[in-house]
Amino acid sequence: MVRLRRKKAEELLQQQHYRPRELADLLGTGVDFINHEVSTRRLKARRLGQSTVDIPRTAVLEWLAERERALGRQDHHA
Repeated sequence: MVRLRRKKAEELLQQQHYRPRELADLLGTGVDFINHEVSTRRLKARRLGQSTVDIPRTAVLEWLAERERALGRQDHHA
């Protein structure tokens, strides 16, 4: 099995598509969390084959904006 090197944040910020591990590395979260968000369709992604998941940058930005809005709504109700 070939191991891919992990990319630096500067490289990740320039990408237009992410794999779950890359997005988890960029955001400082676990890959299981990213996979959960994909499986529940909160984070839009597409499957390329059986095990490859492609997450477009536009979907990441939409997902982050929605999470921020949701957190803002929680703060107002606290």
